Amino acid sequence: MRRATIIEDGDGITRLCCAEARPDTRAMTCQQTQALIQSHGSAVLTTGPNTYALYVRRYSNACDGSEIPAVGFVQTLDGQCLVHRCREPLYTPPG
Repeated sequence: MRRATIIEDGDGITRLCCAEARPDTRAMTCQQTQALIQSHGSAVLTTGPNTYALYVRRYSNACDGSEIPAVGFVQTLDGQCLVHRCREPLYTPPG
């Protein structure tokens, strides 16, 4: 059995610590989801019954190779939430 420690900071943001399973965006507010990604630089988050993905800071070096952080949205307790995922650019640089 895995155990998680829940920490609430002064801003009322609840954070999962240590050996937790993938945090589920559907069980967090948008602010909590964004704070988790920001505090860790990147995070693998569950977004549905069988879906998960890596989410990164807007200005992050967590993406592989030629990938860049791109805008995406996930469902949270309080609606759709803007986050960033690593994606290949939509264009090919000249040269």
